[in-house]
Amino acid sequence: QKSKRIISIVIAMMIMVSMLAVAAVTTSAAASGSQVYFDNSKYNWEQVYVYAYGTKENAKWPGQLMELDGSGLYTKSFPSTYKSENIIFTNGLEKGEGKEQYPEAAGLALNSGECKMLTADLQWVDYGKPDDHGYGFAYEASGKGFSSDYLAVKLGLKNADKGYYSIDGSPKTEYANGDTIKVGEGKIANTTVTLVLTATGSDGVETTQTYTYKKSFTETKTTFSSSSDGHTTDAETGYYDTNPNLQLGKYKKITVDGNLDDWD
Repeated sequence: QKSKRIISIVIAMMIMVSMLAVAAVTTSAAASGSQVYFDNSKYNWEQVYVYAYGTKENAKWPGQLMELDGSGLYTKSFPSTYKSENIIFTNGLEKGEGKEQYPEAAGLALNSGECKMLTADLQWVDYGKPDDHGYGFAYEASGKGFSSDYLAVKLGLKNADKGYYSIDGSPKTEYANGDTIKVGEGKIANTTVTLVLTATGSDGVETTQTYTYKKSFTETKTTFSSSSDGHTTDAETGYYDTNPNLQLGKYKKITVDGNLDDWD
């Protein structure tokens, strides 16, 4: 009896180890694959298809039917054998009147291990990772440049109820899905602004996503104006075209007849 119990315990332990190994392989496979999402609120297509081509082709044109998930987005997953693909979303019509697709030309880039979403504003943005963890994400793609005082960035959440953001190492600030923040306000031009988003899903795993934005300098034109005649013109060719070296002064065109030493 004792030996039977020992054997049963050993078998049970072997089964548990086997199940954990399978689960680990499954999780690893999902994380090494890729996934795309599509926000249909702009197009309102009856059905949404996705066509992937590059190292692999997922189907013949117009692609595979996408599934509607619980968040209202259409989604499709690809295995890890899809290394570097181009993605086109279509309404499922092969050709002829009524056929629609985005983009019209070359597809959107998708690499293995990435999770991307095409937003309602047609922005191709990072949407966490191809797994079930909770993520924070930005509706403005990382690497975007701006020349205004700040960049308004809408923040989102995937599989999480709340998230936190930090700009250039500032203390974390809580945000809700759909909140918009100002990035780069008060920063000098020609600098990079770093936005870090953290979120925790129902599994208790905290994730971090990092975005960078480049604030550039926009050169403005200097003008001169006169309150007497209302002219506002460029310095080089202005109404008061005087002083050839400094382009200033009202009497540039007056010349000296003779020697300056004769002047009193």
